Amino acid sequence: MEYRSRSLRLMTVAVGLLLLGPAVTAQAATRQAAPVTVSDWAGYVAHSAAYSSVTSTWTEPVVSCGSAESSAAFWVGIDGYSDATVEQIGTEADCVGGVAAQDAWYEVYPAAPVYVSKTVEAGDVMTATVTATTADVFTLSVKNATEGWTFTTTKTVTGAARSSAEVVLEAPSTAAARAGTVSFSNARVNGGTLAASDPTGIGIGTGAGPHCGAISAGGTAFTCTW
Repeated sequence: MEYRSRSLRLMTVAVGLLLLGPAVTAQAATRQAAPVTVSDWAGYVAHSAAYSSVTSTWTEPVVSCGSAESSAAFWVGIDGYSDATVEQIGTEADCVGGVAAQDAWYEVYPAAPVYVSKTVEAGDVMTATVTATTADVFTLSVKNATEGWTFTTTKTVTGAARSSAEVVLEAPSTAAARAGTVSFSNARVNGGTLAASDPTGIGIGTGAGPHCGAISAGGTAFTCTW
C-alpha cells in the first residue's frame, strides 16, 4: 500500500520544501472500525470504487507556532492512497521563526504543488472540491467564503486510476505548528455522505502525531488534532 505525501512549503528567505517523508508502512486496508496508522496523514479515505468527486468545508485554524519550522495541510483529493497520481487541493499553515502564514494550494502529482495568490487567514471558511469531469480531466476548486474568492483550475491526468477519495489533515508527527483542532464538515464523496462511502480511518483516536475523531452521526463531519 502506498500513501503519497505531498511536499509542504516553508516560507524562509530562500523558499524551500519540507518533505514530510514516506509514511510508515500501513497494515492492509481495513474499514472504519479498524483504522490504519500512518505517520503524517489523519482523516478518512474511500477506496472501494471509482471516484468522481470529493468535497469538504473547514475553518482555517489559528496556529500557535513553536520555535521549529513546520507545516500542516488540510485537503481533499482523488487518488494518492494506493496509486501513482494525486489530484488534490486545500490550504496550508506554515510556521517559520515562530510566525504563522497560511496559503491555498493545489497539486496534480507528479507535478509540484502550485500556490494560489489569494488571501487565507485564520478563521476563514474554506471549501475544497475535486471533480473528475471525464476519466482523466479533473476540476480542482477552493473557495474562501470569508474573503469572498474562488479559485478553480482544470487539469488532465493521463492514466489516473480514480481509485480513492480523501479528506485529510497532513502534518509531520513532530509538527511545531500546533493548531489544536481543525473540523471538517459537509464531507461528501461521489455526491453522498463521507460515511456512506465506507471509508478507512487513518490516525483515528489519540496520539502525539496528527489524529482525528470519529465521523459524526450525520456522516459528513469529523475533527482532527495535530
